Amino acid sequence: IYRFGFNASNIDSLLDKEDISLEAILDEDELLQECKAQNARLINYFSRVDVLKRLLGYVTGQIEGEGKGGFK
Repeated sequence: IYRFGFNASNIDSLLDKEDISLEAILDEDELLQECKAQNARLINYFSRVDVLKRLLGYVTGQIEGEGKGGFK
């Protein structure tokens, strides 16, 4: 998919799905780059109350990450 002459990121492709999970986003290799680039769609996703609660659960240890190593 091309938008404005650039390849769409995997993050944007995931955000196009209605039922995307936070874990799928956290597991993406491009996540840090997209955060640094201030991807507006990603910021809006992370601003949702349900997503913030889940992120807080991971940070506080109330929710375990995937396996021993956690997410990428």
